[in-house]
Amino acid sequence: MIKKHISIISCLLFCMYIQVYSQSVSQNSTSDIDLIKKRVVSNLIAQNINEKHIESIVNTIKPNGTWPDINYEDVSREGFQHSDHYDNMVAMAVAYNKKGSQFYKSRKIKNAITSSLRNWVENDYICDNWWYNEIGTPSSLVNLMLLIGNELPKELVDGAQLIIKRAHVDGPGARPGGDRIKITVYFGLIGFFVKFGAK
Repeated sequence: MIKKHISIISCLLFCMYIQVYSQSVSQNSTSDIDLIKKRVVSNLIAQNINEKHIESIVNTIKPNGTWPDINYEDVSREGFQHSDHYDNMVAMAVAYNKKGSQFYKSRKIKNAITSSLRNWVENDYICDNWWYNEIGTPSSLVNLMLLIGNELPKELVDGAQLIIKRAHVDGPGARPGGDRIKITVYFGLIGFFVKFGAK
């Protein structure tokens, strides 16, 4: 599943990010970054998708961009089914970009992604557990932006970027070790996305 690949992809992103930005800016820097972005997106798209699951979440999404099987009221540490919401968004974005999938470049999928992201941006769901606010949600939104950000309304991309920026190294969750590395990756990637776009 998509969650299992986050750590691997994050480490890959971190290494490539450092490699690019440790070099002096040259005429080839933009093409280097485009190449990195293509590789990152390729890794995301390479994940297997469950087409029955995709069909289900596309067909059951409500007009307000929510799903009927998710409890949006419970933001406790033990609850926060909202993670299923952003998992659905990323899963749809992978299917949307996966050649050979019945959902490849599907307008219905794109509309569902737009509707669900609009709901998240407008409600800005915050969990009592810092991990979701500083790692879980930002990492999923980074992946979403890399996959389909260039096709989404600007106001939603701008709103998502504000949420992603909660992954910062001075936050309470940025403890030495793995958590700080992950947050550094996502914090760097939002600058990466903003500066060079999600082509």
